[in-house]
Amino acid sequence: MRLAGGLIAILIALLVVPAYRKCRREPGESLLGRWGGTSMQIVIAAAYVLMAVGNVVTV
Repeated sequence: MRLAGGLIAILIALLVVPAYRKCRREPGESLLGRWGGTSMQIVIAAAYVLMAVGNVVTV
């Protein structure tokens, strides 16, 4: 079950991060506002990686 959770987290990361980038590049005012910067993209991508590793690694 833990492995499945990690794989789903990785799959979500592969889908959400590109969608986040596309939303940021839309013309006009962004829906993300001040949360749409490059630094937040890096933080979100790192958080998804940590979530995936946390689901796979046994404690």
